[in-house]
Amino acid sequence: MNDKETNVSQESLEKRIQESREKFDQNLSDFKSKKLIEVPCFRSTFLTSIPVGLVLGLFSYLFTNKVKLASNVAMGSYLLVSAGYFANCRLEFNKKVSQNKELGDIMNLIIKYRGTELEEQFQKKYKEKLEEIDSKSKYV
Repeated sequence: MNDKETNVSQESLEKRIQESREKFDQNLSDFKSKKLIEVPCFRSTFLTSIPVGLVLGLFSYLFTNKVKLASNVAMGSYLLVSAGYFANCRLEFNKKVSQNKELGDIMNLIIKYRGTELEEQFQKKYKEKLEEIDSKSKYV
């Protein structure tokens, strides 16, 4: 390798390092500015799991009179309930998001072809799907 190639590769390496640092700083500032409460299911998960952990830890202490065991039970139950509840809540949330996207796509097709012969065909084709989504909705 000659000096010119080494110099170019070193410059490109320094440029990539600088870009990586800038990207990391941007991601870090985004994380700091984002509130955890804005994460779907975060609030309900912790409002459920904290009391469960406290109650199970308290009952464990009342039955065994061992502080270390009670604290381990409280922390373990808190973590398990948090993980399970959050996973289940996110699964349901993602199902609702995909249903809403699918419903929006269907409605866009119907609106796009409003007043044409294709409108009736789309309404017949997607009638069952629209009724299924409508029946599963908790807010209707």
